[in-house]
Amino acid sequence: MQIWHLDLRLDRGTFHRDCALLDPQERARCDRLSSSPLRHRYAAAHAGLRRVLAHRLRCPPAQILLAREPGGKPRLRPGPGRPLHFSLSHAGDHALVAMCAAHPVGVDLELLPPPPGLAADLASQLSPDESQALAALPTAARGLAMLRCWVRKEALLKASGHGLALAPAALSVSWDESPRLLGSALAQYEPGHWQLAAQEQSGAWTAAAAWPGAPEPVRWLRWPEDAALEDAGRHA
Repeated sequence: MQIWHLDLRLDRGTFHRDCALLDPQERARCDRLSSSPLRHRYAAAHAGLRRVLAHRLRCPPAQILLAREPGGKPRLRPGPGRPLHFSLSHAGDHALVAMCAAHPVGVDLELLPPPPGLAADLASQLSPDESQALAALPTAARGLAMLRCWVRKEALLKASGHGLALAPAALSVSWDESPRLLGSALAQYEPGHWQLAAQEQSGAWTAAAAWPGAPEPVRWLRWPEDAALEDAGRHA
C-alpha cells in the first residue's frame, strides 16, 4: 500500500491547469467554495489525485476518469491496469492519496495543532469507552488525542464506502502511537478484520489509513520527490 503526501503549495499558479483535470461535478463543487484559497486547494488536491493515479497506472493524468459509488465514494472507471482502490483527504495545504490494488482503503488527514473548541465539536463522535479514556488524560493532551481518534474513525468509514452515513460514535479506536480498532457496535466492523496505520508531522498534520484484511506494510511517500526516484529506478 502506498500513501502519498502532496504539498498543495507547490501548485500555486497552476489553478487553471488543475481545473482542466477535474470532472464537471468537481468543477461545480470547486466553484461553490467561498474563497480563492479554498478553490485553489481543492483543485490542486483533486488534480493531484489524478497525477498520482496516472503515475501508478503509467498513463497521462487526463486519462484518469472517475465514477462514484452510491455513497459518493470515487472509483476508477474500468480500463487498462484496473482495479486500483484509492482514497483522498486534504486539509489546508496538505493532501494524502492512499492507493492499493488488493482491497479498499480509506485515508483521513487533519491539521495540527487542534483548533480551539475541538473537544466540544467532537464529543458526540466519541464512543463511551473513548470518552472515558480521554477524560483521564491531562487537559492539554486531549485535543491531539481526540483528533487522532477522529482521523482513524473517518479512515475506517471511508474505507468501507459508508462515510459519515454511519455513526462514528459506534466505533472505538486507540488514540496512542499504536493505531487499532478496539471495538464496534456496527456489524461491518469487526476489530480483528480491520487494520489501521497512522502518520504525523509535528505541528502540521495527523493522519490515518484503514483497510480490511490482514496487516501489511504501508509506504508513506512524498509527491513528487519519491515519484521521481521511482521513475529513475525504472529507467536505470
